[in-house]
Amino acid sequence: MQLFLQQKQALIILLESPCTIHFSFDLWTSGNHLALLGLVAHWINQEGKCCRALLGLRRMHRAHTGENQSQILFTVLQEYSLVHKIGYFTLDNATNNDSTLSHLSQQLKDMGIKFDPIESRLRCVGHVINLVVKAFLYGQEFVSTNDAANDEEDLDLYAQWRKRGPYGRLRNIITYNSWTPQRREEFAKITQEAQPEETAFHPIAANLTRWNSDFKALKRALQLRNGFEVFIARHMRDGLQNDQLDVDDWAELQDIVNILEPFHRCTLELEGHRGNGALYDLLPIMDYLLEHLETARSHHTAANSTPHLISSILLAWQKLDKYYALTDSNTAIYAAVALHPSMKFEYFEINWAEHPAWIESARNKVTLLWETWYVNLFNNYTI
Repeated sequence: MQLFLQQKQALIILLESPCTIHFSFDLWTSGNHLALLGLVAHWINQEGKCCRALLGLRRMHRAHTGENQSQILFTVLQEYSLVHKIGYFTLDNATNNDSTLSHLSQQLKDMGIKFDPIESRLRCVGHVINLVVKAFLYGQEFVSTNDAANDEEDLDLYAQWRKRGPYGRLRNIITYNSWTPQRREEFAKITQEAQPEETAFHPIAANLTRWNSDFKALKRALQLRNGFEVFIARHMRDGLQNDQLDVDDWAELQDIVNILEPFHRCTLELEGHRGNGALYDLLPIMDYLLEHLETARSHHTAANSTPHLISSILLAWQKLDKYYALTDSNTAIYAAVALHPSMKFEYFEINWAEHPAWIESARNKVTLLWETWYVNLFNNYTI
């Protein structure tokens, strides 16, 4: 009841707010297999505090196309009389989200309301990081949607993972280990004997949904390396003959963890509300991670690391650079940096010193955005 009253109060404040309202939405499958579209509003109240409220969790009966999603969004926005207050949408990088905002733009245009579906489409940086790390770990050619083999005879998937180098073989070993309780018990017993000082004796099985599970699986495997080596040696003839790991492989697995560590740290720093993951964090984090990948590539090229590892670093850099370039479509990101007291335009002047045209373009865009908001503030009492 208290949660309901809090939500109701938030909605009353939302409807009374003269401010621009920003949104996020996503599709979600419930435990009873219903497709639901959730729409959340985000705004600043008159006391300057960040507020948010769930506006709707509507059933998605038809295909998950942009047109169908936009119809639900448009209906909810009309119900709350918010079609004249729409600001920005923060979404993941699914292409149907682009289509959704494009269709929503047309619906608003029919009402005489201007809405730029490109400028107003912000991207979730946590999702960007997820895609970048997946490119690094899985590569472009990996197309399977399965976390692991459906059965022990799924040789195609085992072979597909094996192409991903030491980490792919490690995943095969963990999958092999997890197929029977007897193997899991054997692995735990081996680890207890080989590494009695440890408190965890089982490997972690990663999934393809979130890359953090890969990072945890790698960290645990390195922690239990002695147990893995004994287990692999015992099962060389009955399933792991093609997935053994030598000294160089373990060294590369450690290199992978070192490369992923900053991504994991940034992901944790972006979690939460208000204090974390603000819009002004996006560019500094992407700049930091791009530089990290460039340094890693130079280091491993000079160290004559495996072509596979160097190629993986390049794939990750290309993916991140792609989304970095897309930030140029969102002036609000530049404005957030420019208005931050500790960054201002000095951030661009320092970090983009080799690209003066970028700096000038950002300055012009922020100036135009400010002038537009200034006019709206005093003419329409909206920001």
